[in-house]
Amino acid sequence: MACGTAVLTTKRLALPEVGGDVAFYAEPTRSSLVEAIRGILLDSRTRTERGLDGPARAATFTWERSAADHVRAFESARRVRP
Repeated sequence: MACGTAVLTTKRLALPEVGGDVAFYAEPTRSSLVEAIRGILLDSRTRTERGLDGPARAATFTWERSAADHVRAFESARRVRP
């Protein structure tokens, strides 16, 4: 994504949170991957648009943001009393 190229991943775990509407998605099966890759290769307009949007999306995931999110989570957990 950060390199401005199409990204193909699955909708499992946190990957949709990262890829958002920039990534392409497929199930981790041969048939689903073949179909997704074929679609990406045949739809040059969408592939190009998502590739151009990728670096901006990737730039939102910084070490500073990660650290701040962790601090907020730890502070929130500390405030919870058993």
